[in-house]
Amino acid sequence: SGLITPFQSGTITVTVTSVATADYYAASASQQITIMKGVPVLTITSPNMISMGSSLTASVSTTATYDRGGAITFYITAGSGSATVDQNTGVIYPVSLGTVTLTATSAGDADYVSATTSQLISVVGFSQTLSIISANTLQVDEALAITVTRNVGMGQGGALSYEIQAGSGSATVDTNTGVVTGMSVGTVTLTVSAAGDGSFGPASASQLLTISQTTPTFNISLGGSLEVDSSLSVTITGPASHDIGVLTYSVQNGTGSAIIDSSGTIVAVSAGTITVTISSAGNADYAPTSIDFLVIIGQSTPTLSFVSSDTLAFGESMTAMVNTTATYG
Repeated sequence: SGLITPFQSGTITVTVTSVATADYYAASASQQITIMKGVPVLTITSPNMISMGSSLTASVSTTATYDRGGAITFYITAGSGSATVDQNTGVIYPVSLGTVTLTATSAGDADYVSATTSQLISVVGFSQTLSIISANTLQVDEALAITVTRNVGMGQGGALSYEIQAGSGSATVDTNTGVVTGMSVGTVTLTVSAAGDGSFGPASASQLLTISQTTPTFNISLGGSLEVDSSLSVTITGPASHDIGVLTYSVQNGTGSAIIDSSGTIVAVSAGTITVTISSAGNADYAPTSIDFLVIIGQSTPTLSFVSSDTLAFGESMTAMVNTTATYG
């Protein structure tokens, strides 16, 4: 068919001969042909991703035949990451996260010219694992410090951050310290995330937290001393973050006596001691509770004022009349 397939560069002579026939003698003709060097196509066939702490051997296919085309060498160009490569064996070792460019070049030989190809390689971090080992329960208004373990060395893996997703309950979290404070009964989801660094990739872990009802504590103050016929309002303070339920007030008389209204205002009736009880009805977040406190009622000095006439005629008599601020006798 006359198809010529070159095997190596150089020159060849092609001779064409015709066979003699009844009409023609045999004839031949020759032509010298120069075979040029081939241009091989290189393809990097190894993976385009490598993890920190591992190695990758670059592999290249070529269209050059019979192991020709010359030796292949490798080099790395740093991008957002970095790596090293053995130029002869193609073994790659990652140095920092990001991307690098691997270039493979064939040297060429007598039959093939030099050729080059490149591949973008992603350097990914060590895989780090986070485990939340602190308690998964807390009460309303309780502060819980979150404890996390991970498979990295001290100061590695990137900073931790914390996030709460409300569910049937609610809570707050300090995004830097990881202290969770329960706000309402139910469940929330805590997520801890590691940012990653030059050696380790980012990671996260989640934990379902259950927040339960708590019994509130509160402090009582009168804001002053209480004397007979005076009144003071009870002031309640405490660590509860929100409403603890309806409050009711009652007085148990001791050596003294008093009355108290629904708003917590005490009116002293007689000197001595009384016991005031404050009760909270509770709600979904706070259990019912009550507290007693002793109140001392001191004597008061009444104010007397004459209401009878301040004149009296000689030979007449008058009954002196006085008003007093003292009540209840």
